[in-house]
Amino acid sequence: QITYRGGEQYEPDFVVETADARFVVEIKADNEMEDPDVLAKARAAVIWCRHASDHTSTTDGKRWRYLLIPDHAVAENMSLDGLAREHERGVC
Repeated sequence: QITYRGGEQYEPDFVVETADARFVVEIKADNEMEDPDVLAKARAAVIWCRHASDHTSTTDGKRWRYLLIPDHAVAENMSLDGLAREHERGVC
């Protein structure tokens, strides 16, 4: 769970681990992408990923990354790398 807005908590849709990174992934409808609640969660998740990456820099070195993906972008021909290039929110 990730804490945002002074104490509220949410669970991301997915956590994905690859050989060299871990991703916190949120998929939202197009009309939700600029919703204040979604953006507050995104800001909190980016901060969470930075802290987690700081920790993993002393352990396995896998960086945490946050992706906020509009649902129209999810398709059979998309790879995680492609989605990450298009939808990563800040460097963690």
